[in-house]
Amino acid sequence: MYTVAILDDIPEHAHSIRGHTEAVFQNLKKDAEVMEYTDPGLFMKDLKKKPFSIYLIDVDLHHPPMTGIDIARNINAVYDAQIIFVSAFEEYYLDVYQTDHSYFIPKSRLSDLLKDALAKSIHHLEQEPHPLLPIHYNKKTFLVREDRIRYMEKILRKVMIYGEDTYQCYAKFEEVLRDSTTGTLVQCHKSYVVNTAFITTIERTSCTLTDGTVIPVSKKYYPDLIHKLTVFSGEQK
Repeated sequence: MYTVAILDDIPEHAHSIRGHTEAVFQNLKKDAEVMEYTDPGLFMKDLKKKPFSIYLIDVDLHHPPMTGIDIARNINAVYDAQIIFVSAFEEYYLDVYQTDHSYFIPKSRLSDLLKDALAKSIHHLEQEPHPLLPIHYNKKTFLVREDRIRYMEKILRKVMIYGEDTYQCYAKFEEVLRDSTTGTLVQCHKSYVVNTAFITTIERTSCTLTDGTVIPVSKKYYPDLIHKLTVFSGEQK
């Protein structure tokens, strides 16, 4: 199922976009859960808990200093997102290129262009491979998207894996990480592995994730964690 977030500070516009979006998914015979937001703060709070598949964001939000472009930048910094901009002002079509997005729709042409925009985003989501981490537990294997794993915690012999859902397995960290292909899952403590893509701030003894979770960082693993953060931020080749 696809999850779609609509952010428009004008309630009737948000509701209209939601109606059009649900109709398109029904026409495409795709399952979707569509959420509408008029408050950017509430939207950002929910985003920290769980990312969405597709975002439809109004460019000109009347909630200074945050604009739709600012919000899209925040999403781009953490997720490989399908962002569709909508706006009543066509002159914004150049401004949105400050972000990684898939489509720009003038509100006056919403009914004409929304199907193509959503079809393009869906195609990208279905075609782009996502690294999957196999988790073995209770004689079953679960394939978990690595880019959705926030962190792992070692509790006695059990590894708890926290992402969109919570998984568990009996293994050592090195056994779980052996199958990792992204390089963003890094051990930061004897009892913790963290996904560097979700780190917002880091201190000598801890790091904070996008959802506010604080993960301990030990002296032994701190240098490697800093190195990985530097590499994946693009500051070092």
